[in-house]
Amino acid sequence: MKVLNNHTPLTPKHDAGTSNIEDAFHQLYNPLCYFAFQLINSKEAAEDIVTDFFTRIWQKPPALENSRVFRSYCYTAVRNACINHLKQQQRFSQKEEQWQQLQSLEQPAILDAIIQTETMRALNAAIETLPPRCRSVITSLYKEGKSIRETADEMQIAVETVKSLRQYGLKLLRKEMPLELWLALGLLAG
Repeated sequence: MKVLNNHTPLTPKHDAGTSNIEDAFHQLYNPLCYFAFQLINSKEAAEDIVTDFFTRIWQKPPALENSRVFRSYCYTAVRNACINHLKQQQRFSQKEEQWQQLQSLEQPAILDAIIQTETMRALNAAIETLPPRCRSVITSLYKEGKSIRETADEMQIAVETVKSLRQYGLKLLRKEMPLELWLALGLLAG
């Protein structure tokens, strides 16, 4: 086995460039695998990372002056590949965890979420069809949770007017929305 020294160039132009990379592979493969394993704690992944690294430099050898620079280059490249591997694993792990959380939801909880979403969509659509003042009163009282007095003060109208507009708005909503949606809304509120 040929030993790389500080004066052996590792460039594709050098006559022995290919054999130098082969020699580097034989000398550095196991140490780089061990190094990668220390970083990512997976023997198979470490071997894959180092093999991929040597495949890349075999296809496009770096133009480095000596074996120390090359050795440093190898460790840096493998370290960076390990960091990328860990980032990818973390993204995968987060997606896996999200998927498991989604799968752990019980069917009734999912159905409740669908019903609530559709009920609120229908209610908001119905509120948008109300006359402007009724819509403002209903929105203030039920969506924003304000009191009748706060709504009256904000709209600069009498408390009795707010009550009348609320009653009229609810009457229009009852006509607009089917009974099933009112029942669902009642179940969601309770």
